[in-house]
Amino acid sequence: MMITNGQLSKIYVLAKENGVDNDTLHELIKSMFNLNSLKRLSFVQAGKVIERLGGKNSQENYIKSLERQIGWAKNPERLKGFIKGMFKKDSINKLTKKEKSKLIEALKSMKSRCEDV
Repeated sequence: MMITNGQLSKIYVLAKENGVDNDTLHELIKSMFNLNSLKRLSFVQAGKVIERLGGKNSQENYIKSLERQIGWAKNPERLKGFIKGMFKKDSINKLTKKEKSKLIEALKSMKSRCEDV
């Protein structure tokens, strides 16, 4: 059975949420299954791509990626302090999914301000 339209949509949404551009997404497909097109994925292969892009820790991975992009990775206390200031919690693991989304939006905003300078 081939990939469904729902799976295809889910892959693109997860890629966007995780900051994976189209070229990188296709490189991932090539490296995982030696295919050049998402539409050639099987149902099972598409499930594996979805799992890879949207695994259990995808929000945490995206937060860590943004942390690196804004230059905070060398000092983990910066992110920890930012989380404490926003949510009164001391780690990413204690945030709800909704709070993680708010944190991602705040970090994306900071990233865009850094790029404008």
